[in-house]
Amino acid sequence: MEPTGRVPRARWTHLRALVRGLVEYAGLLEGGIAVALVLGTYALLQRTPDPALLLVAGCAVALVYLAERTLARAPEDGFTCPDRVAWLQGHRGLVVGVAGLLVAGCGLGLLALRPMTLGLGVVLGLAGAGYMLPVGPGRRRLKAHPWLKPATISGAWAVGAVMMPALEAGVALTGMLLWLVVYRWCLLLPNVLLADWADRAGDARAGLQTLATRYPLAALRQAAGLALGLAMAGGALAASVASDPVRWWVDLVGYGLMLGVVLGVPEGAGRRLGRLLDVLVAWPLVTALGAWGMGRL
Repeated sequence: MEPTGRVPRARWTHLRALVRGLVEYAGLLEGGIAVALVLGTYALLQRTPDPALLLVAGCAVALVYLAERTLARAPEDGFTCPDRVAWLQGHRGLVVGVAGLLVAGCGLGLLALRPMTLGLGVVLGLAGAGYMLPVGPGRRRLKAHPWLKPATISGAWAVGAVMMPALEAGVALTGMLLWLVVYRWCLLLPNVLLADWADRAGDARAGLQTLATRYPLAALRQAAGLALGLAMAGGALAASVASDPVRWWVDLVGYGLMLGVVLGVPEGAGRRLGRLLDVLVAWPLVTALGAWGMGRL
């Protein structure tokens, strides 16, 4: 018989593995990143966050990623992330329960959104479905096209992270708002470009062509670095003319950290690189917390 002192530790280990699986595999990490990005937009726009939109952003993004990994699971997943495939298949009941909660959260939040915000959310949802399904040129999935994959993912994330809170807050559509979309896109693009680097061998085995299977790491670094440099220059300019520049400077720290990671990515980078990039993409949460701490959010 196992000593009773070991039972709590075994249960704790099981619980920790369960939570880790939910966060990493069931879309909760991506949902949290979406909330962080939306909060960052509210901070830069100097508007009060809307709880309903935060609920929709987190639940909807998590639901899209969960559906992409279960209902529309790609063949290459078995090569690039077999641990995720095994976990999702081994916890089907839990996955169904999580999906139900996410759907309920989306429905509850959507009822409180403005029609324009709701309309944009529907468009982004359709874009997410189009990313998973064979609706691209040649009846191929959009993610199977080397250039369409990063453009679709980073573009949809940037538009949703900036435009949905702006519409919900009643912000006028100006050149500054459009620049903010580009600014956020420049933070998201390096994540998409470099996250595939660790999966390039598995993608190639599955016959999937990505930018990581086509181009050397140096080329991906240059593209990501160029995007970050553009954003940092524009962000510094925005800070110089802003009435409250501190939040912009705090936000730019995340871009600087991302640039440091991009320039230092080793050839043999593994899947931990993707997790580090995800953490840095969520940096706008720090911007929001800083603004809140100073009583400006």
